Amino acid sequence: EQAKRRLEEEFHRQKREEALRREAERKRKEEARKKQEEIRKKREEEQKKQKELAEQRIKEGKAVFLLRKAIQKLTAATPESMEIVQKELEETMKLHLEEAGSQKDYMKGEADKYLEQTKKRIELLNEAKRKAQEKKEADEKRRQELEARAKELLAELSGLLDMAE
Repeated sequence: EQAKRRLEEEFHRQKREEALRREAERKRKEEARKKQEEIRKKREEEQKKQKELAEQRIKEGKAVFLLRKAIQKLTAATPESMEIVQKELEETMKLHLEEAGSQKDYMKGEADKYLEQTKKRIELLNEAKRKAQEKKEADEKRRQELEARAKELLAELSGLLDMAE
């Protein structure tokens, strides 16, 4: 009877140990699954973040390209096209400057710098045109004066020749 009881106790002890081992194994597997899930989520979040960064860089690149294109167009402006090109630059700045992200301040500075340089260049061109026009007018006036004086002298010479004959 004692041996039977010992056998039953041993059997129950082994069953409890087996149950504890199974529970420990289940917990270990659950923890491993949770860890794998966390790793998967972190990987997905990182991929999402990388994708967003790439999209942002592309968006910034496009904005910077459009701003540079408008600035380049500005630098080639003539006195006749200056107003239109300046309005195009202002419109491009309104639409795309915020999208330039980290290069926003730099692009704003570049636009301001080239706008100022172009205005000075246009001013110099206009001044040169004005001076050339003034010189042309002065030359024309001088030519007309010389032509009139030549006609006077010719008439006077003609009169003198007529008297001399």
